[in-house]
Amino acid sequence: MKKRFLVLLSVLAFSWLAPLAADSQESEGILNKLLAPGPMMLGHAKLEKADCLECHAPRKGVPDEKCNKCHEVIGAQVASKKGFHGLTGQACVKCHSDHHGRDYDSTQVDPKTFDHSKTGYVLEGKHAKIDCIKCHLEKRAKWSSLKNVLRPNEPHYLGLKSSCVACHKKDDVHHFTGKWAKKDCAECHGMKTWKDDLKFDHKRDAKYELLGKHHEIKCSECHNPKGKPAKYHWAGLKKNQCLSCHKDQHAGKFGSRFSNGDCTKCHSQRDWKIDHFDHSVTKYPLRGKHAELQCKDCHVQKNKALEVKDFVFKGLRQDCSSCHKDVHGFGPRKSQKMGYLNQCTVCHTDDRHDWKTQGKFDHNVHTRYPIQGKHVGVKCESCHKLAQPQTRPPTRVYFFQDLPQKTCEVCHASPHKGTFSKEQLRKRCTECHTDQGWDVSAKGGSKFDHSKTRFPLTGKHMSTSCKDCHGTGKKVVYKFKSVEKQFCVDCHKNIHVTQFRPVLHEQACSNCHTTTDFKKDIRFDHTKSTRFEITGKHKLSTCKDCHLINGKADYHFDHVDKKFCVDCHTNVHQEQFSRKFSSQSCSECHTTDDFENRLPFDHSNTSYKIHGKHEKLKCQECHVKTNEVFETTKKKHPMNRYLFPEMKTRECAVCHKDVHDGNFGKHCTECHVDDGWKRTSDFHKNFTLSGIHYSLECSECHKDGRRLSGLSQACSTCHKKDDVHNGTLPNCGACHRQQFWDNSEFKHSLTNFPLRGIHRTIDCYSCHNRGSYKGLPTSCVSCHLQDAQSYTGAPNHSLLLGRNCAECHNQFTFR
Repeated sequence: MKKRFLVLLSVLAFSWLAPLAADSQESEGILNKLLAPGPMMLGHAKLEKADCLECHAPRKGVPDEKCNKCHEVIGAQVASKKGFHGLTGQACVKCHSDHHGRDYDSTQVDPKTFDHSKTGYVLEGKHAKIDCIKCHLEKRAKWSSLKNVLRPNEPHYLGLKSSCVACHKKDDVHHFTGKWAKKDCAECHGMKTWKDDLKFDHKRDAKYELLGKHHEIKCSECHNPKGKPAKYHWAGLKKNQCLSCHKDQHAGKFGSRFSNGDCTKCHSQRDWKIDHFDHSVTKYPLRGKHAELQCKDCHVQKNKALEVKDFVFKGLRQDCSSCHKDVHGFGPRKSQKMGYLNQCTVCHTDDRHDWKTQGKFDHNVHTRYPIQGKHVGVKCESCHKLAQPQTRPPTRVYFFQDLPQKTCEVCHASPHKGTFSKEQLRKRCTECHTDQGWDVSAKGGSKFDHSKTRFPLTGKHMSTSCKDCHGTGKKVVYKFKSVEKQFCVDCHKNIHVTQFRPVLHEQACSNCHTTTDFKKDIRFDHTKSTRFEITGKHKLSTCKDCHLINGKADYHFDHVDKKFCVDCHTNVHQEQFSRKFSSQSCSECHTTDDFENRLPFDHSNTSYKIHGKHEKLKCQECHVKTNEVFETTKKKHPMNRYLFPEMKTRECAVCHKDVHDGNFGKHCTECHVDDGWKRTSDFHKNFTLSGIHYSLECSECHKDGRRLSGLSQACSTCHKKDDVHNGTLPNCGACHRQQFWDNSEFKHSLTNFPLRGIHRTIDCYSCHNRGSYKGLPTSCVSCHLQDAQSYTGAPNHSLLLGRNCAECHNQFTFR
């Protein structure tokens, strides 16, 4: 109540004393001097003579709505949450306090530290570097409706729009219309540099991609030409294309296909000059020599009316005769295969650089007469002579009607008239002669193509005259009977009749001999024609090395089972190897590449299979040299030992010393293995060694020099002193194992008392403390009698000894 009274008193006093200070606005009211914390700033000085509640609210300080009531522009920003005051989100009095004197300015802003982003408009690029007064040009005097505005020459910072045109309208060089007139400059321009920092994409935003020179020119050259109004829309762009801006330089000289305004079919946007025009779009591709010509070579024609040369791009014919002269004299002839011959492309092709080359024309394919032999190289006009030389242009003969019947006689006269019979003369020349050469040989025979007979002439037969085989006069023979032997025996004697097997007698001589050199050039395939393949060093041998025996040729050998080796070579192993191996072919171990280097021998084929340490030994470590030598060879060589007859009785002792002096028998393999002599095999057949027994030395069990046999399998034989069971459990293996003696595998669950609860954790001796493992009672009191008698609590267990403990207790938790 006291606070309310003081506030009411101050209000009444202030209103009562206000007229006393009405003579001056700047003078401080009396009550304000008495009650206020200090004079108000000049802008609020008139409020000193008013009610304090104009700004203050009881118990609420100075609320924002009081401020916004007078400062309407700022209040509008706060209400719309735009501008600096609308985005700050703070109370007015936090920044604008009062009662600091008439000279106090609560709106003072430091331009250097002011964060312009808090106004909702971030300064970027060039804007971040310019002074505030460059944009905030209005003065407070112009903005305010008050007559006596405070600081009238200071900038007014409120009310500016964030659009570019608000400041830069006078800088607008575009003069846009339509939808672009409504867009702000920032849609295209950035703030780093007005001209270079552009966001406008002509392809994306204007639907027209700028390429080549179009990409390099200024926008004004198209949109703001000098002396003309700005233009940003071309209604006929899709239809007129390039002609929307550019004049048609060809003035209708093109056909309709190239007069639609799409200049890019020929020109590029990089350079107006045509570097390479794709003539294939005209349906007449240029190749070869045509591709090297300039356009004017074909398209510039003389205008008879104007007597000048003019470009002609339409109406030109595509046939060769429209530009080229008929040098062949074809005339209007038409071939059944090739069509009209005056079409140059029938024979020539323009993808070659030499017009004189025949190109696609093939006389062998396109005519009825193939050019071969001596005819190749003959000039065309030698056969195709002028038919009507007096005509202009002259024509030549390209069709010979009698060619299928007479062929050669169409051009050549027969030199055999009067010398051959009528029957022979009726034959065609090609039955005896070929176009490879018409002339007669030096020996008088014609170059008859003998390959067309059943006996082609090759090698030395080619130099033989006809009479050497066919005879002369009445003895002329042109047919021979031995066709199956290729006619060899009709002229030559077979000297191998008694030397070869019958199957080879029926073969032709050409299977081995050639007509080039009968004795030296022998092409006999020993692999295919005989039973013995020539390989290795046998290839270096001559036929006589094997087949010339005692001065006579012998081509038949008998030892096919041994692959014929012993027919030429002595078997030096006859008395050295067992019969199993001495009767085999030498190729089982040796090769023809190098006789001393043997093939890998499989020792398992012998009576002694090697493995283990023996596999790494060299042969000569066991098969040592003996004093015997090979007597059958030209040089005496010491023999190696390969026969071991005592192996059956002595086994390993044949090569190794018996360290046991025969005490353990003759068969070492009963105890030892050849993986390593010191390692024993599992010869403990009646007592398998495992666990700790496997790591013991033999002498630890087989003591006192005893033999390695006759020991008992019972554990007590060695471990009687270790028996903690006093012989009550003689079968140690029933509970224990050799790997871990203490790890008993005895299953108490198989007895009359299965172990449960705490009984599982105690050792055996806790119950079997007298060495007794049989006949123990299973009642609790048999072990826990003293525990029951010593218990002094209730109930008295001495009276319950006859009862079953399990009625109250269990083995897991006794209590």
